[in-house]
Amino acid sequence: GLVLDSRPGLYRNILVFDFKSLYPSIIRTFNIDPLTFAPGDAAAGSVVRTPGGAAFRRDETGVLPELVARLAVERARARTAGDGVGAQAIKILMNSLFGVLGSPASRLFSPAVANAITTAGQYVIRLAAGAVEALGHQVIYGDTDSLFVDLGEPDTARAAARAEELRAAIASAVAEAITRDFGCASHLELEFEKVYVRFFLPEVRGGATGSKKRYAGLVVGAKGEELDVVGLEAVRRDWSGVARRFQRELLGLVFHDRPVADFIRAFVGDLSAGRFDGELAYRKAIRKPLAQYTKTTPPHVKAARKQTTAAGRIVTYVVTGAGPESVGETTAPPDYGHYVTQQLQPIAEAILRFLGGPDFEEIIGARRQLSLFS
Repeated sequence: GLVLDSRPGLYRNILVFDFKSLYPSIIRTFNIDPLTFAPGDAAAGSVVRTPGGAAFRRDETGVLPELVARLAVERARARTAGDGVGAQAIKILMNSLFGVLGSPASRLFSPAVANAITTAGQYVIRLAAGAVEALGHQVIYGDTDSLFVDLGEPDTARAAARAEELRAAIASAVAEAITRDFGCASHLELEFEKVYVRFFLPEVRGGATGSKKRYAGLVVGAKGEELDVVGLEAVRRDWSGVARRFQRELLGLVFHDRPVADFIRAFVGDLSAGRFDGELAYRKAIRKPLAQYTKTTPPHVKAARKQTTAAGRIVTYVVTGAGPESVGETTAPPDYGHYVTQQLQPIAEAILRFLGGPDFEEIIGARRQLSLFS
């Protein structure tokens, strides 16, 4: 699916819109099916052409479009009846219809038909993003079937109140464009999913462009606050527990407009004092026999080679004064400097740059200490 370039920064009141079952809806809209696929030249009036140029017959409904329509009705009934499990099962079944077209193991495997669906999906997201921009708002991110929209509205209640009007306007613009440009009725359904009261989009580490599939947002609902984290260190297994804790707590402060300098200094102090020693471990998989790591030797491989027992597929290790060592077989104390500079500092800097204050080294006094020796 298409991932739109993100606009890095800290935001307030970001509206998230989602095309419900995007690929199944595209199948139905353009009558996409291996049996209706019309390769080669075809009379313009006899086929519907997708945004990617693939042609599908108009004179009869394909098996897959008809199945999608039936499943959509069943899913709606399940949701109305409060059967969340049934509705989710039907959703998975609907989405699998695209999967069988793109899998070489399937008897319905058809790259041309599968590509027609994905290119149409990219067209739809770009079309919807263009509709948002035409209405004077900013799309700060988009991923496959979702759009993240900044209204520039500082009040959460007012932003949420405007969501339905905006949803209807985007959906109408998309439907009109599909009818006008392709001569078919749109079966796409755009939903308003949520408001992120606060939202963070980081930059690519070491660059000025926005990263993809990495963000965090604060949702406030009837059950209280919930921090959504996607792709960031706080949800990644290959980062230490102390780093995951640090990022979540730092985001919590930033999202509530609280100062962060004292927290960062205290956290670094607690780390250096050994109060997080139980959260220093990394977990990473061994992908091939240890002897085959020749050009480079990653830290987890170094730790595995030092083990007195046979290494399993997952290596759990800490970085100590003697280098990476497996948990339970350390010969030296933790290298706290490593965790400060390689775990906490990158996380903090990614956020601090948008706050306009001192950077990480200034906050913890590292730059001042270095200046004494210069």
